[in-house]
Amino acid sequence: ARVASRINATDVSIFDLDGGDVRLGVWDEGPVDAGHQEFGGRVVVVEGGMANSHATHVAGTIASSGAYQPASKGAATAARLYSYNFNGSPAAEMAQAVANYGIVGSNNSWGFPLGWQWVPGYGWVWYGDDDFGAYTAETAAYDALVKDDGLFVVFAAGNHRGDFYSGQHYDWTGSDFIS
Repeated sequence: ARVASRINATDVSIFDLDGGDVRLGVWDEGPVDAGHQEFGGRVVVVEGGMANSHATHVAGTIASSGAYQPASKGAATAARLYSYNFNGSPAAEMAQAVANYGIVGSNNSWGFPLGWQWVPGYGWVWYGDDDFGAYTAETAAYDALVKDDGLFVVFAAGNHRGDFYSGQHYDWTGSDFIS
């Protein structure tokens, strides 16, 4: 990722761009493993729970020091990260993180279920597509964070790769799965 995005060019000493003064939020399914050797104490877990491998991977892409795994060096190797889960109201949490911790950006490698989704224990579930592309109150809250607080908000485009529907499925009714 560093090569494809030309981040290696920032390693030149005249730029001194290591993210050392940057504070970022990471919202994911669970907390980043704050004890991981590549973070060197630069992760604050705001919302606890069992460390999540996906959150840790994403945080590493952002801020791994590369000290132990040089090939896994992140983009901002000295940035401080604040780890949250995506439950509740992430937009409200982001506003608090701006005020409390001075974060300037948030990473969100998750999304709202729409269309077909694989749910372990059930199989393929149809969540509908009524909200696809909709401008909701939650969307407006993220826009307000950008406009009012200058927060840089990033959402992943998706990790679906080769997902496809085949066979039996369930529908999400808003409160339960039905076959």
